[in-house]
Amino acid sequence: MKWIHRVSVVYFCIALAVLTVCAYLYFYSLDTEGPVIKMDSELIQLDVSAGDEEILAGVTAYDSKDGDVSNTLMVEYISNFIGDNQREVGIVAFDSDGHVSKAKRIAQYDYKGIEFSLSEPLRFPVGTNAKKIKQLLSAQDAFDGVVTRWIMMNNVGDIALDVSVAGEYPVEFSVSNSAGDVEKFTATVEMYNPAQEAVNPKITLKKHMVYIEQGEKFEPMKYIDTIVVDRELYHMDIEEEAAVIQQLIRVDGEVDISRPGWYEIGYRLEDSVNNEKNVHIIICVTEKED
Repeated sequence: MKWIHRVSVVYFCIALAVLTVCAYLYFYSLDTEGPVIKMDSELIQLDVSAGDEEILAGVTAYDSKDGDVSNTLMVEYISNFIGDNQREVGIVAFDSDGHVSKAKRIAQYDYKGIEFSLSEPLRFPVGTNAKKIKQLLSAQDAFDGVVTRWIMMNNVGDIALDVSVAGEYPVEFSVSNSAGDVEKFTATVEMYNPAQEAVNPKITLKKHMVYIEQGEKFEPMKYIDTIVVDRELYHMDIEEEAAVIQQLIRVDGEVDISRPGWYEIGYRLEDSVNNEKNVHIIICVTEKED
């Protein structure tokens, strides 16, 4: 019976050796790493309308087992702005064993910010619902399109808007987009007494909010359309009447065309019995493009 025991031991050793070899071959051939992601540049210039295809331009993925797996590349996320119109982009790639590799690149967008527009002067009869004030504003963004619904209105410092009391109030208007960009400006909101409005002079403007490029000349008088003072109507586009308007109108405030930012200019008109009218125009000086 000893020979049976010896044969069993031999077969066991052979089986163990075969199992060891198979295990070695299995683990040796097992893919334990994900694909290698390479890109021709870690910083890429993009238009705001760019999609995943443009974001992934110049990016490849190679797996030691599967070979080229660039077709698995995906954009995992796009961060908010991290400065200078740049956003971080997360990129992933997969292999057939389910391994995931990740990489990052910086997207530099040709982005000019959110743009406001104002349809009428920020002047309202006493008692107007505060919610109606911001309805004169709209906002457009290159990433999100119309973002008017996100416009916020806030008091400035300790001065709170009181719609029940006639006067001029500084109010901050702001809006943000999905990329974390925020645009805001402060403007004068006037609450007026309708009875007094009937006897005051009148100023109408061609525009109530103007965007000009840094360094561009700003001429405040060219935005006046007409005035009514002492029951006389004057038009800015009639040379003789324009001369009268320029004599009667006082312009308050300054615009620094060398410095991008928000500014407000006031037009002041007084009649012969000292009734006064004030109208404001909002100016945004934008950064000059290279």
